[in-house]
Amino acid sequence: MFELAEMYLGDIETEKRQTIPIHVKSLHTRAPDYFNTCCGKSMNVESEEYVCKVCGKTSPYNGGIGAPKKSNDVSSTKIKTGVSYAEQQYKTVKNKLREANANFDGPKFDDLTILKVADTYNKIQRNKKLDDGKGGAKKFIKRGEHQKQILSLLLQEEVTKAGSARHPSDVERMLGCNGRSKGQKILQECRDVTGNNDPSTGIQNSIEGFINYYTSVLDLPDDNGFIKQIVLKAQETNVSSSTQLVNQIIGATYIYCRSKGLPIDKTTIEQKISQAKFATFNKFCTAVKNNAPKFMSIFKEHNMVPKF
Repeated sequence: MFELAEMYLGDIETEKRQTIPIHVKSLHTRAPDYFNTCCGKSMNVESEEYVCKVCGKTSPYNGGIGAPKKSNDVSSTKIKTGVSYAEQQYKTVKNKLREANANFDGPKFDDLTILKVADTYNKIQRNKKLDDGKGGAKKFIKRGEHQKQILSLLLQEEVTKAGSARHPSDVERMLGCNGRSKGQKILQECRDVTGNNDPSTGIQNSIEGFINYYTSVLDLPDDNGFIKQIVLKAQETNVSSSTQLVNQIIGATYIYCRSKGLPIDKTTIEQKISQAKFATFNKFCTAVKNNAPKFMSIFKEHNMVPKF
């Protein structure tokens, strides 16, 4: 006994109508083989989707496509899959980012930035092919920690490009990832799709972004470019080159506060700037102090007496 079920197969642009026979003798009838086989073999079910063990091809899984819903009336079953897998994944990643941002205990990220990250990640999913180890290629499929790290790096790049850079630890905490080294390696392999968006290629823009963020958090008056000049001079003269950029900027900010006589001490900075540690950013302050003659023209330009 067979019934006819109507099924729509298509993508975002088109929908093709096709009628497929589905056996409905039992409410638990499994989908026909052509729904979950690929390369002549059954596909694995992983995280709510079919994944081919051979080529990496994926397709949505809904508990057995073709199986009628548990209902007294099973005379006809309509299955609509008009939304493409790429669009499904875009919505999944977008919602995951928005949920993480809503639950984050720090300053929220702009929603437009969230959407840009989801769009870039989806672009990678749609266009990047990975080596399958057999001389062929498979789709870009990353989950769990790897996906979190990649999204963390893309988010860091977007906020930096927007001139509103955030401390890497803020981005990592928001997405709950454990470091980003694995994600960095994977993302570098995807630059043919995303382009070179690494913030290290736009160092001055990155500096301005962090300065804007830190001075806002600390509620500081306009520094008229003092902090940026200190950091750039340190890089130009190779002073404290082993110190990370964010700690150079925090250190220069601390020097600015001390030299201007502002009521911002090391404890305040540690409390208001996530993950800022005096022992770390003070290394930069000490390096500038030990090379003070190289920076004196900056202090004179801003009519400031250096205090470290």
